[in-house]
Amino acid sequence: MRDINVNTLVKMTTEKPVHSIVSRMESTHIGTNIININAYSSFLLSNGLQFNLVEEVPMVQGNYIGVDAMIKTIIAQEHKAQVSSFNLHFKDCLISIGIESGADLENGIEDILCNIYQHLPYISKFGDCTPEEIHINLEKSRLHKLNACFDTWRLYFPEEIEEFSYHLQNKNVWAIGSQSIAI
Repeated sequence: MRDINVNTLVKMTTEKPVHSIVSRMESTHIGTNIININAYSSFLLSNGLQFNLVEEVPMVQGNYIGVDAMIKTIIAQEHKAQVSSFNLHFKDCLISIGIESGADLENGIEDILCNIYQHLPYISKFGDCTPEEIHINLEKSRLHKLNACFDTWRLYFPEEIEEFSYHLQNKNVWAIGSQSIAI
């Protein structure tokens, strides 16, 4: 298992404080040249209802390290290993991204995170209850086909038995097996 701290990542390049929505990442081998990456944030995802962490954290004075740069560093340390899943642990929510073989996590993660924050008001139950888990599938790019990560997500809410699905284009949330509902 490899562990990377955001401050360690840029210690050689700057003396200024480093900021990121991720404070630590670790990789775990699950097979030959296949890894899972877990990233940990000290933020609450629900704070995104008040401000956009992806856009506003970089405005804090000092250097900002994007999640994509941290992923690239881990993959380089792992000798270009194939990433099968990426889990971003906020204090109140787990974002789990299943990655199809050949899909490009490094170049897609910032778009995925921006989409999460843009859609957070629509996936938050009653406007203030964020899901405790968001599952997203990242597919290998195909010509003229919308990637699943920008189509449908699976949501799990605290104290709910049912799994929910969210359609990004329609901004609809529905319980799996039922009609579309507005949350």
